[in-house]
Amino acid sequence: MLTVALLLLIGVSGALGRVYTASEINWPTDAESTYEHREWEWAGYDGWYNNLAHPDWGGADSELSRRLVPEYSDGTYLPAGVERPPPILVSDQTMKGVTGFASDARDKRTAFFIFFGQQVVEEMLDAQRAGCPPEYLELVIPLCHDLYDFDCAGYKFIPLPRSRYNKVTGQTPNVPREQLNEITPYMDGGLFYGVTKTWADSLRILEEGIYRGALVATDVANYSDIATHLPAINTIGLPMANPSPPANHTLQIVNRFYRLGNPRGNENPFLLVWGVFWYRVHNFFAHILREQYPSWRDERVFNRARQFTIATYQKIVYFDWLPIFLQGMTRAELIDYGGYSSSIFPGITHVFQSAAMRFGHTLVTPGIWRRTKNDTTCYFGTPYSYLTFQEGSLQHNGSYMGVSSWKDLVANGSNYMSPTSWALFQKNLNPDLTNYEESNLFALRTCNAFWNGPVYIREPKDIEPMLEGMASQLTEREDFIITEDLRGFVFGPLEFSRRDLMAVNILRGRDHGLPGYAAARKQFRLDPVTEFSQINLFRGFQTNITEHQVLREETLANLERLRVVYNNDLNTVDIWAGGLLETDFRGPGTLFTAIIFDQFDRIRRSDRFWFQNELNELFTTAERDWILNITIRDLLQYVTDIDMSGIQADPFIFSPDPAHCPQPFQLSQLWMDQCLPVGSTGTNIEYGDLRIGFSQSLDFYYSNAQQWYSVGSHPLVVFIIFAYILMVATILGVLAFINKRRRLKVIRTHVDRQKTVKAIGEEITYEDDGVVMTELKGDPSTGRDRPVRVSLDVKKKTIHLYFQAARLRKIDLTAQQEKVQLSKVRNKPMMVLKFEIGYDLALEIDTPDIYTKVEEQLIAFFDAIGVGVVRMEESSKREAIRHLYTYQKRQKDIEAFFKAIFAQESRGSDTQNLPENITNLQLTKEEFAAVMGLKVGSVFVEYMFDLADKDGSGTISFREFLEIFIAFHKGTADEKLELIFRMYDVNNDQTLDKKEFKNMLKSMMDLVRADVAGDKLDKVVNEMFKTAGFENKEDGALSFNDFKNIMEEHKHHLESATLDLKGIDVAAPATGPGTSGATKEPEITPAEGATDGGEADGSSRNRYARARKTVHHAYRSAHSRTTYGKQAPAAENNPNERRTQLELPKTVTLPIKLLKFYLRFMENYKRHIFWLILFYLVTIWIFAERAYFFSVEREHIGLRRITGLGVSVTRGAASVQMFHYSLLLVTMSRNIITMLRETMLNKFIPFDTYISFHKNVAITAMFGTLIHCIGHAFNFYHIATENPNDLTCFFREYFHRTHRLIKFSYWVFETITGLTAVALVLQLTLIYTFSTQYARRYVYQSFWLVHNTYPVWYILMILHGMGRLVQDPIFGNFLIGPALIFIFDKLISYSRRKIELAVVKAHVLPSLVTGIYLKKPPGLEYQSGQWARIALKAKGFYGDEYHSFTISSAPHEEFLSFHIRSVGPWTYNFRDYFQQVNEAQSVLPKVYMEGPWGEGHQEWFRFEVSVLVGGGIGVTPFASILKDIVHKNKVGANIACKKILFIWVTRTQKQWEWFLDIIREAEENDANGILENHIYITAFFDKFDLRTTMLYVVERDFQRLAGQSLFTGSRAVTHFGRPNFVDFFNGLSEDYFEVPAVGVFSCGPPGMTKSVEEACSVKNRFEGPAFLHHYENF
Repeated sequence: MLTVALLLLIGVSGALGRVYTASEINWPTDAESTYEHREWEWAGYDGWYNNLAHPDWGGADSELSRRLVPEYSDGTYLPAGVERPPPILVSDQTMKGVTGFASDARDKRTAFFIFFGQQVVEEMLDAQRAGCPPEYLELVIPLCHDLYDFDCAGYKFIPLPRSRYNKVTGQTPNVPREQLNEITPYMDGGLFYGVTKTWADSLRILEEGIYRGALVATDVANYSDIATHLPAINTIGLPMANPSPPANHTLQIVNRFYRLGNPRGNENPFLLVWGVFWYRVHNFFAHILREQYPSWRDERVFNRARQFTIATYQKIVYFDWLPIFLQGMTRAELIDYGGYSSSIFPGITHVFQSAAMRFGHTLVTPGIWRRTKNDTTCYFGTPYSYLTFQEGSLQHNGSYMGVSSWKDLVANGSNYMSPTSWALFQKNLNPDLTNYEESNLFALRTCNAFWNGPVYIREPKDIEPMLEGMASQLTEREDFIITEDLRGFVFGPLEFSRRDLMAVNILRGRDHGLPGYAAARKQFRLDPVTEFSQINLFRGFQTNITEHQVLREETLANLERLRVVYNNDLNTVDIWAGGLLETDFRGPGTLFTAIIFDQFDRIRRSDRFWFQNELNELFTTAERDWILNITIRDLLQYVTDIDMSGIQADPFIFSPDPAHCPQPFQLSQLWMDQCLPVGSTGTNIEYGDLRIGFSQSLDFYYSNAQQWYSVGSHPLVVFIIFAYILMVATILGVLAFINKRRRLKVIRTHVDRQKTVKAIGEEITYEDDGVVMTELKGDPSTGRDRPVRVSLDVKKKTIHLYFQAARLRKIDLTAQQEKVQLSKVRNKPMMVLKFEIGYDLALEIDTPDIYTKVEEQLIAFFDAIGVGVVRMEESSKREAIRHLYTYQKRQKDIEAFFKAIFAQESRGSDTQNLPENITNLQLTKEEFAAVMGLKVGSVFVEYMFDLADKDGSGTISFREFLEIFIAFHKGTADEKLELIFRMYDVNNDQTLDKKEFKNMLKSMMDLVRADVAGDKLDKVVNEMFKTAGFENKEDGALSFNDFKNIMEEHKHHLESATLDLKGIDVAAPATGPGTSGATKEPEITPAEGATDGGEADGSSRNRYARARKTVHHAYRSAHSRTTYGKQAPAAENNPNERRTQLELPKTVTLPIKLLKFYLRFMENYKRHIFWLILFYLVTIWIFAERAYFFSVEREHIGLRRITGLGVSVTRGAASVQMFHYSLLLVTMSRNIITMLRETMLNKFIPFDTYISFHKNVAITAMFGTLIHCIGHAFNFYHIATENPNDLTCFFREYFHRTHRLIKFSYWVFETITGLTAVALVLQLTLIYTFSTQYARRYVYQSFWLVHNTYPVWYILMILHGMGRLVQDPIFGNFLIGPALIFIFDKLISYSRRKIELAVVKAHVLPSLVTGIYLKKPPGLEYQSGQWARIALKAKGFYGDEYHSFTISSAPHEEFLSFHIRSVGPWTYNFRDYFQQVNEAQSVLPKVYMEGPWGEGHQEWFRFEVSVLVGGGIGVTPFASILKDIVHKNKVGANIACKKILFIWVTRTQKQWEWFLDIIREAEENDANGILENHIYITAFFDKFDLRTTMLYVVERDFQRLAGQSLFTGSRAVTHFGRPNFVDFFNGLSEDYFEVPAVGVFSCGPPGMTKSVEEACSVKNRFEGPAFLHHYENF
């Protein structure tokens, strides 16, 4: 019943609210008719120009004032008091005590007074924000502290950020550090409106209407009903202070706060009540003004109401509140206004901010009563109708020792308390509680209400019970004891839920450089204090009052503790600690009183807008009188629904009158709920749409607490890295798959168009259709399972497997003696066939019906060829696959087979110890051909296989192959000739006729796909017969002796010849630089048993040396070689002299060798080295400059302090990136580079290497990017673990709501810097990924598309810097120059690229080469060896898809030609298109060309000796050069080049007739003998192979006879095998030893150009001509 009555009472009191009119409040009216149109000066919000003589005095963010000489420990900025005791120790020893003692002053102060005083402080000063960059002091926690180190871990401290300061101070002792006051010191309403107009506007309605001039309210229908007003909720996200409420210590949304002028106005419900109160006061004055002056507009109403609100506030503070505060001074002294003076500085003093004004802390109560009154009944503990409080959350009855209500505590407290506590409780117990009623709420505990203000103030009617309760409640006694709600349980930042505010007060004073207590008294000209006992003289002490006597004894004991704590040194006592102990019954002691009065007096007298200043003409006399007469009680009546009969005349002073409902008893920590300890866990509170969650503390005091910063940070980093890798891999996989399918489709279409394979034998069918089965490989290393068609050839006893038009496998059953084993897989349409020779065949068929049909056909086939089938036991598919004899297993056995062969040949091992699977292995003809590296149908294979297969079984056994292999390897020249003779003696008549002899030579030529005319071969045979004297032999048949006579001249070659095996992993001679994959011949030294020029007996290595000499003989026999300018001495005649010229003396030490090599290298590449070193020096300088700047010159910036050297590294890497990525634009300016290389600058800058330099810059830039990204990963880890409040300082460009815990995800996904960084890294990853050789080869179009997104990348880079995360954007400084160059270059390109060039003719040539000839545009000039980019303008081609090709025409020709080899989708489509056009004789299309551009090959004519090396289609630039040579010879051009050596490396020359024509034409027109050609046919691995040796024999004889190559028809020297460039260059060194440099130009596969480069490097280590390599890969 009581609760119901109370709720009805609340409803009735709310209904009592009324709207006062101007007449009811005696509003002053002015008789002047012009008043309504008067103009007043509206004061600013930030305090500027309040003082017209000194406009900055009193401005927001101005320096605090010094009344005391600072005592910084270093005289400049380091905190004072390094010798003073720890602040927490001082707090514990001198300010700790029990609360519950009521105010005992002359005018007893109420809680109404003390919490009003808090908002007075908030109006005058705000120096709580940390400096920028933040600096931290340490509040050292004593060991085993009962609150902060309860686990006795030790080494704990609470970091306290130092106050913001003026950056121009604190540099020298003459200008020590001066902290800042962020608001104005004036009483100018900053508490209500904020200190900026922007903030004030966010609080206003800002609209014309009936409520103009008002502050915006929350869901109020009538702005005139003031008592129903609450400020608007902060839905707009004003940056209100928002620490985590320590009661539950979780971050809460800032939107829950009310929108007030004071950013800290929601700190606690008591301060919030005053914020709401003054908000209502403004709206009350706005209402009165609207009533009085209806014509006034919004702005005028608002500003005039603001003036009255501020004036009223000034009056109440100075005339009503301050006299109660400073009861040691008379009222007359305090209210005396000496008039305005512009010479008085209003600034807040350090000592006022850090010590004196904090005196109010001793008066703060541990809680607040809520009460209402109805008639004569006082209700204490007014409930909240919308809240249900649970155990462990806030305060409620029953939470203290099981009491049911506060009346239960009054009645039965002795049962719950100790005698001492009960005595204290009774001391302040109200003796008359007859008209008091209770509810279920006890009182609000201060420590648990911090930052939970909106929890208590949710409805307009919540204001009145709080104000009434504070007016009925006494403050704590004026003494040195501070309630634990402040001294230990005050709120802290997120990482420290609780702090000791008294320790903070002490440390803050030291932070501001305050001197000691004694020095402060002296400087304020107060009586000096020389002993600790003189600190408190007990003014007003009365011996007859027991309470005075007790307090005096407690104070004396506390002074003794103070003396001990400060080690008996009065000069080190902090002002706060000493000044607090001056406290007596009147309030502040003499020091604090002097400081406080001085501050308040200066603020009033320096304020030009003070309401008493008649000179400002803000108020009329009547208005000033009205303001002077108004009281806080009046305002309570005007803006609340309080029953004023229950409020005393002065709510600041306690009234014991029962009519004013004095408190039931004084609140104390002893009989209230305890402060929720640090790290405690609360429960959830829900009301309306707001939910406040209580969760585990995120507090550093608890070692096992979850750290707030770790939530969501590390998983996100891992996710981003994984997402990048997965995304790139997925994109690459998809694009590679798509492009591979497209490429295979194009290739397959091309192949199918030219070739159709008809199945051999009868294909397995089912219902007249071919059956597609799946061949199971059984081993992933051999490839995937594949669909096949099976054909059975009964006649040849073979099984053929096909995939589309290609034959995949042939199974020859000719040698099969036993039955074929057929195993069926259980419950699967699958079979396994095991053969006597070869590996198994596993087939899986679609359905059981088809399987049955296939099995029947196979069994019939095996029966037909006389083999038969034996069925094996069924097995599971897993077992069948596991026991499958796969191709991979077969290859391992074959490899073991040949290892055993080599072991037998070299060591003569016993074959009896070999395993049976080796000795019983039978090689089929296909496997034998594969080992030889030849086709099965090759004549050589047929003859050799028949020779080895002695038993005619159709296979070669281990013993058979061993015999022939040893014969070829260890036999003499005669024995090898005999084997060859037998091999080609087909009819076995012991003779070779001319036809068989020619068949022998043809088989050798067929190995290299040489197509030799019959007449040429006849010439060779006839010449060989003639030389041996057999030209007139009647039958033309040669006996073996005759055969030996013919080959006698070449026996020394054959002696070293052997039989090379291909693809067998056995020990082989080592390879070295410049061999291009060929076997390197070891040199024989005397130490190995040979004399100089001789050979070691029994050394098989000598055959390598002789084979090498064979190559040199062929090379040197073609042309007699002379040294340009001087005859070269013969090495044979003077070997010691040659060794001296080409090799270093053996006595030269290793350091000298290295020095000579270094000097040679520097001489050869001096230009490259210079620019590369310059590039890296600039890079290092840029990195070092930025790193130094952030490490030293900006050491104290925020980000530098957080991340340490991390920001230095990342900023250095960032600037390096800017330089590199800007420089890339220069390296991409091909047109400008081509023009510059024709100038004299080419002598100093190696323009030809711009592509390599482009790659080098890009790779270096990528390295810088990695450093930048990795560095920022660490940086943002540090940032994410930083105090969230500090981030506002570090990153002023980034705004976030104060409730947001800024994590790594914010910086990545919610800032322009982070978003652009993600995009940049993604794009850069794609660009670099698609720039790899694999991507450019197989997904070229994707590479080109991705590479052409670079404009987006540069835009993102600009946006990335615009975020101003660390510094102002500087990318433009690096970009502007290169960008202008690049844009100019692009304009040149665009002026060329849209010129259409007609295709004159197109040739579809063998070897997948397509030659096109374009009409040469007028005025086009280029040089041989240059290249261009072309795009085809035809259906099915993208007009903007350009591809790069070397120009194959010479500059003097009337057309442009390109020879393009089909290696990818575009080139295959290109070839097919022209093939179709030629077949249909259609009109040839047009192309776009961009270029041409220069590169290294066009420098060939600048060297006296030039070597041109082309591989495959890489001969195209040399086609242009060779034709250019011919032309220059014809016209007699004067060029530096005197000798051209052209080397063409190709697998076969057979299908390159177009290029052979160019070579022959060049040779025919080479009148001066400048050109020398060499063709290397690489069909074989080694030059000492038997087949290679035989080809050399034939080639030498034909060239000697006809003066041209048998195979090419040119005078070029033909070699068989891969070139050994080191040996080749050795020969050049001998013949051109006085030439300073040889230009080497290569174009072809990377492997070949790499071999050339390595050979040049080897040669450049020694004396002789320098080999300068220019290369181009395709």
